[in-house]
Amino acid sequence: MQAAKKAAEFSAEHNVPLVYTTIENLEFIKQNGSRIMLDISSLPLKSNIILFNSVNDPVPCSPDDLKKIAMDLFDEKMPSSVTDKNSRLKRAHQNKNVRISESDHLVAEIPGSTLPVLKPRRIVISIADTASHGIQARDIPGIIWVENRIDSRSSLKFTFENDLITWNNTDRYFTNGITVELKAPWVSGIAASRLILPYRHPSASNTSLLLVQNMYTSADTRIPPTLQDDRPFASYIYLGIRKLNIDFTRRMRMSSTLYAGVIGPYSPGSFLQTLVHKTFPTNDIPQGWNTQINSDVILNYDISLEQCFSQSKLWNLSALADVQTGTLYNNLGGGFRAQFGLSEPRFGSPGKVTHQNLQAYLYTQGIVRFIAYDATMQGGMINKSNTYTLKASQINRLTGKAEIGVHIDYKGLGIEAAQHFLTPEFKEGMSHRWGQLSLLFPL
Repeated sequence: MQAAKKAAEFSAEHNVPLVYTTIENLEFIKQNGSRIMLDISSLPLKSNIILFNSVNDPVPCSPDDLKKIAMDLFDEKMPSSVTDKNSRLKRAHQNKNVRISESDHLVAEIPGSTLPVLKPRRIVISIADTASHGIQARDIPGIIWVENRIDSRSSLKFTFENDLITWNNTDRYFTNGITVELKAPWVSGIAASRLILPYRHPSASNTSLLLVQNMYTSADTRIPPTLQDDRPFASYIYLGIRKLNIDFTRRMRMSSTLYAGVIGPYSPGSFLQTLVHKTFPTNDIPQGWNTQINSDVILNYDISLEQCFSQSKLWNLSALADVQTGTLYNNLGGGFRAQFGLSEPRFGSPGKVTHQNLQAYLYTQGIVRFIAYDATMQGGMINKSNTYTLKASQINRLTGKAEIGVHIDYKGLGIEAAQHFLTPEFKEGMSHRWGQLSLLFPL
């Protein structure tokens, strides 16, 4: 109420447009064309007013500081061509480049309490990497400004994984995977992206939508499963959103993925594998999908970190760490990655996002994981009615996974191929390997 009253008084006294909003993500467009995204949920609790003059960056403030900061913004920081008050107010109403959400605003009240701020808060301001100007951070007590540059490129990636793509066809365990990944700047603006933990350090970022379908079988699909000391049949499908932050200063990459879907018959694993086997006359119809893990809900949040410890223009070495938590996987891992060849700076650059026309490199990585829970072997967390699952005592708690691959693309159009190796996942299990083939398309 205090914020609303003081904002209204200032608006009436100086004829500055006032708009009330409950939207959490606001977009501002400055006169120089720079776009700034402001997540007000990260503002200090007492900063429930935002001031914007289309020249400087938006400034959060409290009701007590409103008049002082507003007069500073609207009187001293405007160019000489708009210092006259009447001219300034007229332009404020007519300037279509000043935008918060869908309207033209200069002062906006944000709902919230006036509790004191106990420690500085980081406010993440997102700017397209094509912007000619960065943010102009202001010295506001209790606020630390963080710049996030959004990669303006869009791309589509199709990935096919199968144990046929190897020198020794095994057709067991992880037998097939399909992933479709759409990367585009607008993805960062959808509602689900707000559920991803923010990265509160300067970085470059991109956000993707994912569609994933994976399937798992017993050691031999040509015969009915023995339902003893073998991997259960399982299939899942999910939709997800992934955000990658690349921090040049810390030489770090952080990837966060939130996804939801189903495991069980509603994921078309049985249909897809049977269709493929029927298509090739030399294959037998798979036996055992009637015993697959039953339907359950998938809701997972995964975070992976990559920390560079040595790099040059042609190679880099880094340490890996990841955590998976939810109803599908609960795992913790750590390992290494090495890359050799021509590529965009893997850990970013000090300026705008660096684009390179040709990329051609080899990479290899290995990771050891502690397995706490795996629904593809132990069944879903909610639905315990399954024909066959492995007991917790049968699961190997430590597994090792290695990958080696090659990536080639020109202006975003390219191909990636890799081989994966996995140690036994359960007590009586065998090691496994499969191949991966990805096609990349610029949009």
